[in-house]
Amino acid sequence: MRGLGELLAIAADCAERSGARGDLAHLAGTAERHGSSKVVTQARRLRTALTREAVA
Repeated sequence: MRGLGELLAIAADCAERSGARGDLAHLAGTAERHGSSKVVTQARRLRTALTREAVA
């Protein structure tokens, strides 16, 4: 899975900037893993961005 952490970082950045919301299949499983690898850290960041309440 080489490059997956970087891809998730880009996805998280895009979601944070655009205000995108939604659910991605299998993201929760990765985000809930133990540890602090780049993949897990960025999966958590992306999940947070996608599930955050919209600011009016």
